[in-house]
Amino acid sequence: MDNPVYTDITIFPVSPPPSYLEASACPPHTEAPRTPPPAYTPGSFPPSYNETMPVPVVVVQPTAALADHPTATVCPHCHCQVTTSITHKPGMSAWSTCLLLTLLGLICGFCLIPFMINKCKDVHHSCPECHRHIGIFVRT
Repeated sequence: MDNPVYTDITIFPVSPPPSYLEASACPPHTEAPRTPPPAYTPGSFPPSYNETMPVPVVVVQPTAALADHPTATVCPHCHCQVTTSITHKPGMSAWSTCLLLTLLGLICGFCLIPFMINKCKDVHHSCPECHRHIGIFVRT
């Protein structure tokens, strides 16, 4: 099998690219006639920057620190002044105490004692008005 001969291929005529002046068909830049600024008339000046402008006021009310008892606070959802409702749920403290009691050999149900004591559980606070969750007091 013979190798193809590349000289037999018809090549389109190659012409050099146009010069920069030929390629840019835009006319040369000419300055437009300048118009004078409008005349000053008394009373038409912009407002002074010394005037006090109304500033929007954003009030951020800090929430009270949650504790292991019902806390007086403002609900972030319904914006009512409430004393929170609390529920005790097992958290990391109860689970780690259970694991420690199990490792010490207190099996046969004694390791479940932290799940029955409220002082070992996390405290979940909710709003008594809208019943939405406000926050968690985590035992350490």
